[in-house]
Amino acid sequence: MTTKTELLLTIRKHCIECCGGSYQEVENCTSESTAAPYSQCALWAFRLGKDPEGPSEARREAGKKLALRKAGKTNA
Repeated sequence: MTTKTELLLTIRKHCIECCGGSYQEVENCTSESTAAPYSQCALWAFRLGKDPEGPSEARREAGKKLALRKAGKTNA
């Protein structure tokens, strides 16, 4: 199964290739350099290799619980 991180890295690599190998151009991309003029790239929000929405609430809660367990503050 493909992980979220692998998907984001694949998108990042695609964007770098689309922008001629330039990391700077990926950061400056307005998504208008796609094959179809005046269309927006569906990957644009993910071009920097990060999820623009961030972690879900459930994932944040799980992280907090794990941190507490590692700190030895709970037996759960």
